[in-house]
Amino acid sequence: AGSPGPRDIVPGVPAAPAGSAAAAAMEHRTLRLRRERLELSPVYAAAMHGEDDRTYGYIRLAAFSQHAAADMLRALGTLGRDGVDGYILDLRNNPGGLVNAAMDVAGLWLDPRAHPVVLRIQDRGTGGDLVGRARGGAAAAEIASAPQVSEKAVVLDGDRGPAVSAPLVVLVNRQSASASEILASALQDNGRATVIGEPTFGKGKIQSVYELGDGSALFVTVAKYKTASGLEIDGMGVMPSQTCRPIGSSQPTSPGIPIGPGADARVMEEVEQDSCVLTAEQLLHSATRDLSLQARATARA
Repeated sequence: AGSPGPRDIVPGVPAAPAGSAAAAAMEHRTLRLRRERLELSPVYAAAMHGEDDRTYGYIRLAAFSQHAAADMLRALGTLGRDGVDGYILDLRNNPGGLVNAAMDVAGLWLDPRAHPVVLRIQDRGTGGDLVGRARGGAAAAEIASAPQVSEKAVVLDGDRGPAVSAPLVVLVNRQSASASEILASALQDNGRATVIGEPTFGKGKIQSVYELGDGSALFVTVAKYKTASGLEIDGMGVMPSQTCRPIGSSQPTSPGIPIGPGADARVMEEVEQDSCVLTAEQLLHSATRDLSLQARATARA
């Protein structure tokens, strides 16, 4: 028998034996394809039904990309129309990304009109003090030279309120890093959310990279991030208010954004059995119940 011809083997597809009915039925076509740019959203959101017929919005943020805040705002709009009573923001396995994106996402949950501190930046005095202000939902930076090591606050600044005000629980783990830690600590320190899970990765360095003549590179730490309350992030991480880990696994639900047929259903099945998500639901149930009691007391008064 001769060697298989091009019609007997299709790359990426299990080959059929030469001369079989499957091989005889195989048809080959030449197609012209046009390349398109595919934009994948870092945000996955779905409504979940909790206790007492309450509905909670589950939002997974996989990375802080350029469009993270806009995509999250759209997700919040959809969940708001579904009438959710509270939110679960899942930052587990989120390695970070653009710090400006973290500022913009924080502006969806915090009230920029109150000028809340999102983080603090301590530099060496070599490159000046970085004072960031998010104006109108976009982070800007002001540079002022200073000869000594100093620390400045990065605050939100705007004339619009938060996108939502319902109770919020944030999930983190040891793979939550950098911009994830900035957002989680900002929401925690400003009393906007309860953070649960594991201590985070602990990446708070701002580094400049210098390429050397032999092809290697020198990374120089020029500044570092701290939480809004002034606690170290680098090497320490963000401490959750309550610890939890998914039962029966060292990892939480499947990381990333679900893609493909049936992926949404599989992810939601995992989420509904995730012990950290169940803990978050219990916290939201207590928070929404307290808000209902306060509203009734105010109405009676």
